[in-house]
Amino acid sequence: MVVHPDGTGAGIAAGRAVLNAASDIWAQAITAGAFHQGRITGGTRLVDFLVGLDAGTSSLKALALSADGRTLIGPVRREYPLRTAEGGIVEQDAEDWWRALCGACRELAGEVRRLGGRIAGAALSSQGGPLVCCDAGGKPLAPAISWMDTRAGAEAARIAARLPGGGFERICGWPLEAWGFPAKALWIRENDPGLWRKTGRLLSTADYLAFRLTGNFGISPSDAAMMLLLDVGSGDWSAALLDAARLDRAALSPVVESGTAMGRVSEAAAEETGLETGTVIGAGAHDQYAAALGCGAAGEGEAMLSCGTAWVLLPASGTFRQAAGSGFHPGRHVLPELYGYLHSCGGIGAVWERRVRESFDGGAPDWEAVEREVSAAAPGSGGVEVLVARRARAGPSGKGARPGAPPLRPAAAESAAGPTGRNRGPALRAAMESAAFAIRRAIGRLPELGLEVRSLRMIGGAAKSRCWPKIVADATRRPV
Repeated sequence: MVVHPDGTGAGIAAGRAVLNAASDIWAQAITAGAFHQGRITGGTRLVDFLVGLDAGTSSLKALALSADGRTLIGPVRREYPLRTAEGGIVEQDAEDWWRALCGACRELAGEVRRLGGRIAGAALSSQGGPLVCCDAGGKPLAPAISWMDTRAGAEAARIAARLPGGGFERICGWPLEAWGFPAKALWIRENDPGLWRKTGRLLSTADYLAFRLTGNFGISPSDAAMMLLLDVGSGDWSAALLDAARLDRAALSPVVESGTAMGRVSEAAAEETGLETGTVIGAGAHDQYAAALGCGAAGEGEAMLSCGTAWVLLPASGTFRQAAGSGFHPGRHVLPELYGYLHSCGGIGAVWERRVRESFDGGAPDWEAVEREVSAAAPGSGGVEVLVARRARAGPSGKGARPGAPPLRPAAAESAAGPTGRNRGPALRAAMESAAFAIRRAIGRLPELGLEVRSLRMIGGAAKSRCWPKIVADATRRPV
């Protein structure tokens, strides 16, 4: 549905159905991002089922969608651990990513065969920013360093100083901080020279898994952008950034446009995954960009509002604009000649869920009761005041933002009184309204960049609420 702000005269109207067969829209977006109109770039027609794979921070999720969009299988999920240690260390085993992918693919392939179909192609979406040191043949030599890892703060500062005046951000769209791929590479060079001498490839999640599937190296522009070495304007690795980071271009995967076939499933990968040898693997996109395409927020003046643990606003535009210092980070979108401007609004979802659980004395929330009580509270929440946490750096275990506001303590609304007893409805509505006005403030900064948002597509947990989309529409004065 489409929710319009009060005063437009439209009320609640039936909206355009965009891949609404699944409750989790991300995987459909991956499929859409890698296969345009049922045809892989290069002319290979797809039949039967397409598989979307999303390798996130703590789990891999996957589903299979028939090429005609009528049959959905999944999603299925495989979790993997994060290992933490003192000093801001957060690591994962890249082999865990691969085992999760294999298990998910085997489950989907079995169900597709049971229905008499076949998997014609797959595409990857992934978390942004992990670093995997591999030998020249693509074999991991050490645990992957997570985007949540903060050990490389000093290294980030030294690299950034080589391009003064915000030069780093002007090229790649991001300020270089401890979570950044170049900083982690320098940390390894200086603290583990033995490992560095053996390293022939520097990979992230998406290109590592693509290599395991096909034997080819390749990474989409939006995934590459999260490595903070991409010239967003040109869409290729930046010589200036590589020089500042003292890195060799040959160690990185080639940048492959989303929608392009990167290769075909090898015999070895087919045996482990259950996919047929020769199945096409397409270049997908970073998870936020894939989700934006999947929910239909991939045109001029459209923006996705992703409401997970962290809330992310992602407007789209056909024009590339510098945005250094604005809090919006430009990147190549899934579709050609389109750019996204990613803005993290902090861990609104994490704080919201905690406050709701507290209101039920730590027990399981009655979400229907929450909806009723919030709906009964008048706009303005009866004068309940809201405190907004300062955006301060948190440890690597904090659930703040994904790369984009890395890693920051959630800057989200909390009721001064506490959402308990008689004031639960007004207090929780106040938190909803605070989040909505945070989005309004962010949108209000876009005209300074020559950008605008005419409509919002809201996905994630908050989008399932009957109240929150309407509150966002009213606060932003945009249809949601």
